Amino acid sequence: MWRWLPILGFLVLAACQQPPAPGPASASSQSSLSGRPDSGSLPFTWNELGTASHPTSKYFAAEAEKIGSRIALALVRDCYRQLQDRAAFDRCLRKDLVAKFDASGEGEDKCARQTDLDAYASCVIVGNVSIDLVRRLDSGVRIEDDMWDSPRAFAELIDKVAISNAIVACRSEKTELGATHCAFDWMLSRVDLPERLSKRCSADLVSRERTACLGEAVTIRFIEEHLSQAEGTSI
Repeated sequence: MWRWLPILGFLVLAACQQPPAPGPASASSQSSLSGRPDSGSLPFTWNELGTASHPTSKYFAAEAEKIGSRIALALVRDCYRQLQDRAAFDRCLRKDLVAKFDASGEGEDKCARQTDLDAYASCVIVGNVSIDLVRRLDSGVRIEDDMWDSPRAFAELIDKVAISNAIVACRSEKTELGATHCAFDWMLSRVDLPERLSKRCSADLVSRERTACLGEAVTIRFIEEHLSQAEGTSI
């Protein structure tokens, strides 16, 4: 009943496309490197920094597109002075990803062995969203170090935690349908999503679709919250 891999596929929507090698800079772009840029001088989406191939959101397409633009703008604004030096730009992006999304304080160390920027961004964000979700479902669960090497390991842990706790919470239900609805209601109460996100994952979706929708909603909420904290704005 519980399959959380859609969370992990969607996580890299906005943060795991590696920037292209910079070409020759124009006089105007060279002169602008001395200061922080405004939004008009930056790529509008993360795709323009890297490639256009990435997982897409089925249930939150508008929110996902907006998040992609916000991440691109936030990261490049902070690393704009290194834009002409690929190695320095890469190091700056890594530090900025950690500063914005490593809520657990573990990602910088656990993901350090990821030499590719795509893999590093995925490791930091997948790991932190997964830990946030696991803690909301069951605060006593231990996160093993080797889970940082595999999004699937995090997905399996979330699966296990969700199922075991939902079974206990819904043990009085007599039918499969009742147990399914009870389990989703229990999970919604634990993940504490804002209504604007949770209402999109309505009970009329079949179980697998609703699970995928909730996975996307959890991811959207995490990224929005941490971007807003970094920007000093409200969601």
